[in-house]
Amino acid sequence: MRLSLLFLPCASALRGQSWTSTTGPYATSPSSTKLWPSKRGFAYNDAALVDVLVDKSTCAACAWAYNWDSTDYGLLGPTLEFVPMLWSPASEHTARWAANIEAMLSGGSTHILGFNECDRPDPCNLDAASAAAAHVKWLNSYTGRIKIGSPAISNSAASGQGLEWLNGWISACDGLGCVYDFCVAHWYGTSVAELLKHVELVHGACRGKPVWVTEFAVNSDDENQHAAFITEAVPRLDDLEYVERYSYFIVREGRLVTGSGLSSSGQAYIAV
Repeated sequence: MRLSLLFLPCASALRGQSWTSTTGPYATSPSSTKLWPSKRGFAYNDAALVDVLVDKSTCAACAWAYNWDSTDYGLLGPTLEFVPMLWSPASEHTARWAANIEAMLSGGSTHILGFNECDRPDPCNLDAASAAAAHVKWLNSYTGRIKIGSPAISNSAASGQGLEWLNGWISACDGLGCVYDFCVAHWYGTSVAELLKHVELVHGACRGKPVWVTEFAVNSDDENQHAAFITEAVPRLDDLEYVERYSYFIVREGRLVTGSGLSSSGQAYIAV
């Protein structure tokens, strides 16, 4: 079943820029002990395309999936944990939230994601204080039953967005008592070093809590550049102990999958 409410956050950020390969100052060395051995996941709208990835591969590191919504819409991969999201506190999402979460919990979900890019005007579009209050209202009640994520932020450097918004949200949460177990970040750019720096800054802003990178991609329309970027970036994310989970943007025709098989970026994502 295809997702009826299509949320494709940050697709406009893919501007066709080229990727520059660099080790950069934020290169990491392999960890002797990884705290989160199954980090890799899938961001999708069409569950059938995720099934193509699962059917065509044996990816021990691929452990979870999400679709910017609170129900999985027919995700069949038996080895994947579905992670529900409350996209925003708008009634079209909150009206379905409680029932969907209970169903997903019964199906094995152990985490939930907060709002989607409230720091930007096109997705959730909510100031930090209002988002903190909404988090308390809609997510705090699941404390002790499931791990709770912060709202996802973009890597925008515009005033009031990105890390600045996250800092404001955490400050508001200090007074309101938000419960969150990990912070969620998105990133689009041209180098692995930039990605790792953004993740490091989110980890610091989140006061040492784990980070999920639920959207990331190189700014390019070239599938081979996506494959090369994945090949360099994914091992770095695997080696960062504070990165708990990540998912490349996005499972769709021409990205990760093509027809009934894997694209070059999909082959890289599975194999690396």
